[in-house]
Amino acid sequence: MKAEPFSIKFKMKKADLYIRVSTDEQAEKGFSVKYQEDMLRRHCLINSIQVQNVYFEDFPARNFKRPTWSSLLVGYKTHKAHRPDYVLFTKWDRFSRNIAEAYLMIKKLQDINIIPQAIEQPLDISIPENKMVLAIYLVTPEVENDIRSLNVKEKMQKARAMGRWMGSAPIGYRNTQSATGEKYITIQEPEATLMREAFEQVSLGLFSIREIHRMSVKKGLVCSLNNFCQALRNPVYCGKIIIDRKQVIPQMASGKHAKIISQLLFDKVQNVLKNKSRMITNASKKIANEMLPFRGFLYCPLCFQKLTGSRSKGRTNWYFYYHCNCGFRIRTEKVHNSFISMIKSLKPNVEYNILFHSILRKNYKAFSFLTMINQHRTVKKIEELEDHMITARSLLLSKDIDAPEYYKLKKECQTKREMLKRKIDNSSISLKLWEGRLDAMSGTLSSLDYIYESASIDQKRRLITLLFRNPILWNENCFRNLLEDSVKTIYNHLIKTPITNEPNLIELDALSADYKLIIEIEQRRGVHHSASQIQHTLSFLYDLANFTVEFYNSQFILKNTNLPTYNYD
Repeated sequence: MKAEPFSIKFKMKKADLYIRVSTDEQAEKGFSVKYQEDMLRRHCLINSIQVQNVYFEDFPARNFKRPTWSSLLVGYKTHKAHRPDYVLFTKWDRFSRNIAEAYLMIKKLQDINIIPQAIEQPLDISIPENKMVLAIYLVTPEVENDIRSLNVKEKMQKARAMGRWMGSAPIGYRNTQSATGEKYITIQEPEATLMREAFEQVSLGLFSIREIHRMSVKKGLVCSLNNFCQALRNPVYCGKIIIDRKQVIPQMASGKHAKIISQLLFDKVQNVLKNKSRMITNASKKIANEMLPFRGFLYCPLCFQKLTGSRSKGRTNWYFYYHCNCGFRIRTEKVHNSFISMIKSLKPNVEYNILFHSILRKNYKAFSFLTMINQHRTVKKIEELEDHMITARSLLLSKDIDAPEYYKLKKECQTKREMLKRKIDNSSISLKLWEGRLDAMSGTLSSLDYIYESASIDQKRRLITLLFRNPILWNENCFRNLLEDSVKTIYNHLIKTPITNEPNLIELDALSADYKLIIEIEQRRGVHHSASQIQHTLSFLYDLANFTVEFYNSQFILKNTNLPTYNYD
């Protein structure tokens, strides 16, 4: 019987090729995808290694949280039969630029019998001495990254110290470039106006940040809640640039960009956000019952605790009370009547009526400008829709789309166009109504009772916030006695002017003319106020003007108003 010849079967080694780039500049340094693939395939051909898979990655090597590498590793863990003998790459910096994570990944691959290898820097890792060389190969790109990162950070800090904003523009600004090539940020409407209104709302402390964000989004602000919260803490809006955020007390530089809000308003918002403000408006952020507008504002005269509110069922009706845990309670009607009686008795100084009318005029000009910008944008959207319809008609004629699809597209475009046209018409009507309501709105100082009784619960609470900045300890005359000093000034009430060494200097920017006018009004009355008291009075007038505009915009029926008409022209 003849014996069969002895034969040896040679098994080819298998390898996966890993090709990584992270920047366009690497193509110039010999790290292009084509270069790496050619070198790796040539190596496999010379060394009789079978190429199993080729993986391409366009991601930095700071860590191994890379999309392609993550899927590659998951495949190795789940499909044992398809594991290669090698993972090949050109150099160790293609594998990793983080020495600590590189060692961990090498260990993971070795545990599943896969050898990582750089063909241009080959090493037998099983030899202990080669680990020293491997450490040099791995630490060199990490050091390069760190040096590059430090250089970039240093240049960015220098730019920030010069007042330049680095990175994408915050909400309310847009990135632009000057004729000389210098990049900077400039104000973008209407986002800037919406952010200014948001800051003003937060400074009042009447609503939670979530509620203010929701109201801003309804007005047209496109911003997530998280980004909105970060924006409220960003000093860029008051014209400041943070040089280095890592410092305990970050250094600030004056920015080259235009500011949206004043430093005074920004500081006020920060106090509210840090819960340092002692305003009563921070006490209750929940939407109150329609019948309990003073819940969270009133305090018990017996135990000095905050009064809550609830309703109680009588024989035939429900009755509402403000009450305390100590047993004290009072009917809401009594509180309401006392408040209405007080605000009806308020008679403003005629000169403050004129100043308030002037402030409303300024708001009207700002509203007109914003309306024009929005109308211009809407017209552009209509033109884009008309272009879409022309394109769809061309596609129909060229038979790229069928008739039903064309009519569907046409109907959608026409519907959107009609909605946009209606938006333009409504904004034009709103602008005319705005102008027509200016005289009626100018009488707000004399008609707070009408506005309060016609307002929604949120508006009532905001008006209360404007009139009272301190806790209201209930008694028969509490509303008159605890009025804000700025309100007393406008309504000719005597206030105690504290003796202070505070200089009459304050940064007012555009408000300086109004500030001087208040000084003149009070001097004619023979009263001398401090700079902060005058600023608070002016802030109250501007806050009340904003509130008045919002109130009238929320009214659906603008005719047959009971307000008297004032004309100061």
